[in-house]
Amino acid sequence: MHSILARVACRKPPSDRYANKRVQLESTSMNAIDLMFRALQPQDASAVGRLMSEHPLWGDRDHDEQSRRIARLLDRGEYGLIAEYVKDDERVLAGFTIMSDSTFGDHGYIRLIGIQPRLTGQGIGTRLLHVAEVRFAQRQIRRVFLLCTDWNTGAQAFYERHGYKRVGVLPDWLEGGVNELIYVKRGLDDHE
Repeated sequence: MHSILARVACRKPPSDRYANKRVQLESTSMNAIDLMFRALQPQDASAVGRLMSEHPLWGDRDHDEQSRRIARLLDRGEYGLIAEYVKDDERVLAGFTIMSDSTFGDHGYIRLIGIQPRLTGQGIGTRLLHVAEVRFAQRQIRRVFLLCTDWNTGAQAFYERHGYKRVGVLPDWLEGGVNELIYVKRGLDDHE
């Protein structure tokens, strides 16, 4: 079971006790990872861009292009979370999310969620998704949606395990022949 140890800063001042979290993750391939969450800051764009440029899902763009993309999203008012751990007295990026409020009316939107490929399967994505959902619930957002590429069956299964329901398809959304599946989760007011 995951234990909550401390707190993670959110971009805007926290309104309640769930604003900050830190969790202890048990890992099969590494010693226990003391995973910390904090608000994504503009200075994190380079590290997130590097993760994206080295990731199999986003590796079609170079580091600088990915970094500029993250910076543009933050400039537009989107925000995010960083999941990191300490190794040899250095903070190491484990994953991130980019999200926004009030998309499609009162829905939150998870635009991007990414985990270092070498760290997948260790519960980091689950914890990152949970902290993002808690963040939405704090902001009185009760429904969240996200898009998932039709060929990414692993991500589809992940979201469905976490209560997301497929509600639609955007055909040929990013490129011809590739559809984006629309997933929604309702009832975020039950999160802690």
